[in-house]
Amino acid sequence: MKKTSGIFLIMLLLAGSFGGAQSAARRVLIEVKDTAGKPIDKVTITATNKERGDFKKAYATNKKGQSAFLLPLEVKVVDFLLEKEGYQNHHETVALQAVQASKEDMFYTIPFVLYRVQEFTPDQQRRAQEANDKALGFFNRGIELFTAGRFAEAVSQFEGAAEARPDFLEAWENLAASHFRAEQYEKAIAAARKAEAINPQSVQMIKLISVAYSKLGDESKAVEYQEKLKGFPDTELSAEELYNMGVVEANKGNDAEAAKYLEKAVLAKPDFALGHYHLGLCYFRLNNLPGAKTELGKYLSLESEGENAKTAQAILASIKD
Repeated sequence: MKKTSGIFLIMLLLAGSFGGAQSAARRVLIEVKDTAGKPIDKVTITATNKERGDFKKAYATNKKGQSAFLLPLEVKVVDFLLEKEGYQNHHETVALQAVQASKEDMFYTIPFVLYRVQEFTPDQQRRAQEANDKALGFFNRGIELFTAGRFAEAVSQFEGAAEARPDFLEAWENLAASHFRAEQYEKAIAAARKAEAINPQSVQMIKLISVAYSKLGDESKAVEYQEKLKGFPDTELSAEELYNMGVVEANKGNDAEAAKYLEKAVLAKPDFALGHYHLGLCYFRLNNLPGAKTELGKYLSLESEGENAKTAQAILASIKD
């Protein structure tokens, strides 16, 4: 005769706690495994029944991932909640009459599979694929509209893509760009910040935010984001961006640092008059008089009647050969 394990005997001896004799109860065996088929111990199992508000039992699995107990016959449907740290909570309603009892020991065996927190259940995979397909549909239509210059219409498509998949970085980036091109600068900033939250290394979004703030007349915020670009030394910056960074440093009294940015700005764009002018001022304050003379001379050759022409001429007149 097969020997019943100790834990099963203990649970059977406690059958009185269910309010009936052994013959008036079902013998239930819960088996819990992970997605690799390995037993999981110390899983908390809570059993309840909607029709009986007073019915609530809690159990835990052993090293074999099992838990055995008795359930009153009148309890025909059980809501099981399985919980263990590191795994997703699993809720399932089981109709006990649909469960086949083994002929050998008359236990109603109910298997469960727990998914780790970082894993996807089949249902989650299905929903994720549906969301991805929906997002891509919106996104592709948005790209078509953006390419055609229909920025306001593209906005609604990229919004749909981001709503379907909130982690869709490219959707947020293109939404920000669409708002910007539609001259909706505040909305562009909001979308760009969403993109930046997903990818803090998104240089294009940092640039967009800086320029958008400048368009709104908030130069302090524009400078704040311009400063962030210094954390990306290998980033390709436009002459205008380099110029702005140089002016920021010059305003802070860091002429040597400002000169580095301004030198790159005029190298990238030789006809950048203001770049030459401010580089000339930096050189003058750094006592690099030959450099100041050269750069201010280039400024005057590009803008002889410019608003800074008189200042440039006065400085040149003060420089002795």
